[in-house]
Parts: sequence; C-alpha cells; structure tokens
Amino acid sequence: MLAFGPKWAWIRDRALEHSGHLVLATILPLFVPKCLHDLQVWNELVCNGSWVVSPCEWGERVRRLLDLEDWSAFAESCAWFVALVDDLYGSGEGPRSVVIASGDRHFSYTASVAVGPPDARVHSVPASGGVTGVPVA
Repeated sequence: MLAFGPKWAWIRDRALEHSGHLVLATILPLFVPKCLHDLQVWNELVCNGSWVVSPCEWGERVRRLLDLEDWSAFAESCAWFVALVDDLYGSGEGPRSVVIASGDRHFSYTASVAVGPPDARVHSVPASGGVTGVPVA
C-alpha cells in the first residue's frame, strides 16, 4: 500500500475538488502494458500465499529479480487509484485534463486511457532516466 487512510483521503479530496488541469505525480506507473500488469498481479497473489504457502518465498524472489513494483503489483492501492480516476469524471464533469506523471526504471512512454465522457482522457506519462538518458551539465 502506497498511501493509507488519512493521506489517501486527503489526496482524493484534493483531486476531486479540482476542475482545471490536474497532474497526479507518483513514483510508480499506474497504467503499464497488459502483460506486465497481469504478471505483477499474479506475483502479488503468489507472494501473499493465495494458492499454497511454500511458493511465497519464491514469488518474492521473482518480484525482486524482475522488479515487479508498479501500481498493479499492489492490488488494493491500484484499485483505489483507478477508482479515483473513474470518480474524477463520475458526475459527468471532471477536470479539463488529467496527467499521471511517474518515474520508472524500465520504460518511458505516454499512454491515453479513455474514461467518463467520450472526450475525456487520462494521460499516463512514465519517464525513465535509465532509458531516456540523463542530461549532463
């Protein structure tokens, strides 16, 4: 879990009262390629002992080896974040734009996700200094 109780409530309240352009910044990407999302969800279930107890240690080693630590690797927190994105447009009127800016060690990309009204889009912008390079002064 990346934000709990009062902290998450504060973030949610501020986001929902926003009517202009909204930028949500996070250290982990929210929207990742489907196969990676599914792998991280599966790995969290293994680590939590969903099927049997013995693979838990193995699952944790896999998680660390493959660095499976995007939002989808934390199902409860991910569901809260996705629900917030849905709720931004739940009343039919939401922010003029939403950008979710994040860091990532593996990818640099942009993606748009359709939510709410037909013209509403959420833009996900993960950026990796390791992939794109870091300018040296």
